[in-house]
Amino acid sequence: MNVLVTGADGFVGSHLVKVMLAAGWGVTGTRLEPRTRSPLLTEGEYDAIRWVKLDLMRSESVKEATTGDYEAVVHLAAVSGSNDAGGDAGYAWAVNAGGTARLLDAIARRNSEALVLVVSSSVVYGEGAGRPHQESDLPRPLSAYAATKLGTEICAEQFARQFGLKLMVARPWPHTGPFQQRDRLMTDWLARLRHGEHAINFGDPDAVRDYLDVRDVASAYMALLTAGRPGETYNVATGRGYTFRQLFALLAEAAGVAGELVSSPQRRRGWDEQHSVGDPAKIKDETGWSPHYPLSQTLRDMVHAQTH
Repeated sequence: MNVLVTGADGFVGSHLVKVMLAAGWGVTGTRLEPRTRSPLLTEGEYDAIRWVKLDLMRSESVKEATTGDYEAVVHLAAVSGSNDAGGDAGYAWAVNAGGTARLLDAIARRNSEALVLVVSSSVVYGEGAGRPHQESDLPRPLSAYAATKLGTEICAEQFARQFGLKLMVARPWPHTGPFQQRDRLMTDWLARLRHGEHAINFGDPDAVRDYLDVRDVASAYMALLTAGRPGETYNVATGRGYTFRQLFALLAEAAGVAGELVSSPQRRRGWDEQHSVGDPAKIKDETGWSPHYPLSQTLRDMVHAQTH
């Protein structure tokens, strides 16, 4: 299969294209600016990818990036994370929702038979009800980022109806693993622990999250491309929740250092859900996918990757 992957040089993108290459797929990867090669990819893997520039804010750039021979598209490129999106909500809307519209419009005009996987986020659900979210739950976004990701889903639905595009939506829960950016939650905690901070303030250590290994997320996207049904939305989750206190303890153990997460109510943010866990039954039943990596191994591998 020949696949176009937007944001292929990012954290998830790098893991995904590595799996695609191992499966013998042809990969065209987009990036906004030239970057150094991800340490995850060998020189041979990096050179095997056809790299093209993509600026989702520019229609001409989108048109140029979507030329070529591909049977499927995975749309990962976005302003990611509530902090990043909240810093300039207008820009986040322009990139995430507007950029998705530009991309889908170009695909509809150039390669309308392509299978398209639009990657959204679990944050579109908003606050949980003490049970795992199902795809039929009504989205109630709490942040600018969550709203922009719901905007991408609405855009996908419109293009599917108007142009008959074969579109699927993935809603992944938070994920971490080897070679994650250093400004994300787990990598930030790890850096602070290694710098001798043994007591780290956090808004609500008892809030609950479903957390995945990035390699399981990549395998979920592969499963959807091969066995998912166009027109459907799929949770990518484990179905198990951890408190942030438990997550921190697992990370400290993996790093071999002592530490404590301290409740700091003044750091709580209005868009932080108290309970967010996903029900993965649909993707499991329809594609056979299931998470492989226990979280303890994920964190050990992340620590090892940053040490070596």
